[in-house]
Amino acid sequence: MAPALPIIARTDRLTLRELTFDDTDALFEVLGDPIAMEHYPAPKTRDETGAWITWARASYDANGFGLWAVERTVDGAFLGDCGPMLQPVEGELVPEIGYHIVRREWGHGYATEAALACRELVLGDL
Repeated sequence: MAPALPIIARTDRLTLRELTFDDTDALFEVLGDPIAMEHYPAPKTRDETGAWITWARASYDANGFGLWAVERTVDGAFLGDCGPMLQPVEGELVPEIGYHIVRREWGHGYATEAALACRELVLGDL
């Protein structure tokens, strides 16, 4: 039995945890989707999805936060990723909360719910 991954946060419907390389195929479903990635230069390849996980994990080590896996608590279904990452803005690194949810799960409020949990966890009440 694999060790349980540390839970970062829970909401009424979601569990956020660290991404692992075991999530590559599930995350590729959203990062490789041209519609879901419409505002990126191009959808990610499977190898680029692995690099995305490496980037998120490096942020955990460097900053204590990063893009986390989003799972539906009731059935453990992988829904995507969500979390804060430092992004360059006018010469300064500032936290931005990003998310990617698999298209078949759009319209259920999962991205909003996960992003609000991340905001509270990392940035506190605004």
